[in-house]
Amino acid sequence: MENKDLIFEKIDNINYLIYIKKSEKILIVSKSNLSIIKNYFSKTKDEFEQFLKKKFKLSETVAILGELSQLAKKEKAKSIKTKSVKTPKFSNNFSFKIENCLYTIFHDDSINMNDIFGQLNHLYTNKKSKDQSFKVFTKNNKIYLCFNEEYVGSWEKNNVHFLKGKIISLIINKYHNVREKKWSAFLHGSIVHKSNKSFLIIGNSGSGKTSLATLLVKNGFKLICDDTAPLNNQGFFGHFPNALSIKKAQTGILENYSLNNFYQFNTKTYKGEITYLYPKKNEIFKKFYYCRHIFRVKYNKNSSFRISKSKKYEVLQELINDSFLVRNNESVKSFIEWVKKGEFYDIIYSNEKDVLDFIKKI
Repeated sequence: MENKDLIFEKIDNINYLIYIKKSEKILIVSKSNLSIIKNYFSKTKDEFEQFLKKKFKLSETVAILGELSQLAKKEKAKSIKTKSVKTPKFSNNFSFKIENCLYTIFHDDSINMNDIFGQLNHLYTNKKSKDQSFKVFTKNNKIYLCFNEEYVGSWEKNNVHFLKGKIISLIINKYHNVREKKWSAFLHGSIVHKSNKSFLIIGNSGSGKTSLATLLVKNGFKLICDDTAPLNNQGFFGHFPNALSIKKAQTGILENYSLNNFYQFNTKTYKGEITYLYPKKNEIFKKFYYCRHIFRVKYNKNSSFRISKSKKYEVLQELINDSFLVRNNESVKSFIEWVKKGEFYDIIYSNEKDVLDFIKKI
């Protein structure tokens, strides 16, 4: 459903996913809160205050008005003129090749880029590219990013993961020749595919989601993408050849399995020691996959296999917080349509064979 101010859709009996066009904010609210928000945008200030007074105490009314004014306010993007960005000389660089496109990431010593290099290490080349180049550097306690000599953005040092996510999304845009506004979202999760069925695996950090994706690949599934799952405006996920990342705390899940059929790379990132794995037989080509099965997983060594239907609003809350959703009307509508068609499951596992047996029944 849509009006001039909002796009909104019911996701269960009491909750709605809404997009506020003016502020470009996406959130999940109850039916009663949706009513308040709709009235806020459709009435004059005096009319809305009278509406609130009939339903709430004065102190509650003041608080609601304050919250709504923040929801309606668009966060201003911090920008600087391209001419004012002077890139330094770089002592470090990393080059990789995807199909016929060569990229080089230049960076200074102040930024640990090992997680990006780990994801792309199986694509490494000793050739350098100035045509497709990223430049990452620190200036005035901020981290700056330029792509092909054009300024992209700047981030506080404690938000360096946003910068790295931006690098991956720019590569995905280039790889599929799709502009950012034509994507619906870049979701935090892994996608595997087999027998015309795809599965999006999500979970909190350390939940064992990437380990499960690795085990499924060992059982004949194709790896579509890890960590960043690009969803286009037609409701399909794009393949992207970045490696699976396994934290040291989760490597025990794989200790009884041979990983000889994976390229392996170990490095230390800001998250600690990570093992990066990419299937040697995985083909790299531009293709999109439909995926409506979403598994929110948790590995528990001593647990029996358990599966239940997820509460959509809980899963969406996690996805919205951990992912990048593209903020325009077309993209939001597309994301909502994908959510409506999706089947969400909570899975607790200790053995991937239980998950495989469940997948066979879907």
